[in-house]
Amino acid sequence: MASEILILTVDGDPHAEHVAGLLATRGAEVVVFDPAEYPARAVLDAAYARDGRVRRRLRTGTADVDLDNLAAVWFRRPTSPAASASSSRRRGRAVRSA
Repeated sequence: MASEILILTVDGDPHAEHVAGLLATRGAEVVVFDPAEYPARAVLDAAYARDGRVRRRLRTGTADVDLDNLAAVWFRRPTSPAASASSSRRRGRAVRSA
């Protein structure tokens, strides 16, 4: 079974992409993810089974990562999460109505 590795970095990071390619040639499954895509273009979720097991996932436009099965996470230089435009509008309305 291949190891799955999550790389958290800015979009288009050439160094992270290079390392991801090297890891892939060694049989690892690598996902490069920019946290700024969350929550606007990515979803974190948890599913609870009746027997108490929990499945945690990161779903992006290109990947579905089982967070419980990661072999490693490389926290290179990610950007902060960014709210979606609709979230920003709702926040603005809430502030104005308070």
